[in-house]
Amino acid sequence: MALVALSLFNLSCDSDDPPTDENPDGVETPITSSVNFENALIRTFLLSEVEANHPEKTTVKQPTMLDGVPQNMGKITIELAHTNISKFSLKQVDFDTSEFSISPQVGEQNIIAGKPIIYTITPAKDPSVTLQYEVNVIVKPIDPADEKLAMKTFGFLISDNGESGINADVFSAEIRDIGSFYHRYHTAVVMSVPDGTNFSNLVPYMEFEGSSIAYTTNVDGDDSDYKEFTAGTSIDFKYPNIVAFKIYNSDKSKSHKVAVYVDIENPIVFDSPNVTLNDGKVVSYNNFYDNVIEFTNKGNYPIKTPEIKVSEIEVIETAEATPRVYYSSISLRKDKDELLTGEKGRLYIGTNFPGNFTGEPGSGIGTVIKPYVLNAKFKTMLSHDGIKAFTSNNNSSVNIDFDIYNPVDLEITANVFVKYD
Repeated sequence: MALVALSLFNLSCDSDDPPTDENPDGVETPITSSVNFENALIRTFLLSEVEANHPEKTTVKQPTMLDGVPQNMGKITIELAHTNISKFSLKQVDFDTSEFSISPQVGEQNIIAGKPIIYTITPAKDPSVTLQYEVNVIVKPIDPADEKLAMKTFGFLISDNGESGINADVFSAEIRDIGSFYHRYHTAVVMSVPDGTNFSNLVPYMEFEGSSIAYTTNVDGDDSDYKEFTAGTSIDFKYPNIVAFKIYNSDKSKSHKVAVYVDIENPIVFDSPNVTLNDGKVVSYNNFYDNVIEFTNKGNYPIKTPEIKVSEIEVIETAEATPRVYYSSISLRKDKDELLTGEKGRLYIGTNFPGNFTGEPGSGIGTVIKPYVLNAKFKTMLSHDGIKAFTSNNNSSVNIDFDIYNPVDLEITANVFVKYD
């Protein structure tokens, strides 16, 4: 009777009951081995990608043991708070690795949240019998209200934009929080691309936090102007388009707005890298030159500021022992509110030269004409000098000047009188 009851009990067990070997006569017997697996039990399953105190709950169900040999499979369940990590690995084992091995190995990222995986511990002494655990990592879903929304990476890949003039992968110079600027944007992305890029046909590459993303080419538009963005979508970044993205949480109850500005590194190009004042004739006393040389705006956006003042001056040739700057004004000017792509502006210069320079003693005799040469450097800022959306009625305390342009240099020569005593 006892044998019958035991057989019925075995038949009613589920898959967690001790696996047994089936003999030819149909009688099941427990698994045995000369190896003691007690020293190989996993009591703590740490993940390499998660801090030790981060799991909200870890449950370890050990296998049934008979004389130190597992009779079924153990189970390990690890519950994590929401995370964007997609793959995990076992951080360490506590058993002697010369006596037991484990597969997958320590550090292998084979664990995917929500997909159980079997870890097998094999003794070196007798590999015919193993200890197994079913490991399942469960990541809790995040409440939509708690979802983090942010633009992490923005750029253009050559694989998507080679025909548009992108000759290498390029990424944003800066992604800056601008404090809900004009109550429209939370973040500004700025970047430069090679000269000659076709702005009207660019495919962005993005990494962002959020559930979905949409875009518009009209920053003055409303929510209905936003279109769903999918990988491979080509967008027209050519001004007057100004591109913006909206990142949504899972139920679209919350969004994060990102304005994107793309330009070349060298928007200001002079007709010549050097210029001589007064057609080479002597320059003396106070003079003003309102159209010394022209420059062209070759950038994507209009130049808005009335003038771009010189940012740095270096005297590179003078007859004086101590170099001094004799210019009252050096600036780039324009005759209209906006200097659009392809349009020209001019160089304005005011001088305050002395009647005669005082030459270094022993370097000449009497009064002679000598060149006075300097290098003028103009450094422009994306918002301060250009972007329309960043220049009108700016009451924000956030710094919205973006440095993505290369400085442009101009060599200026003036022939002057130099007197030697």
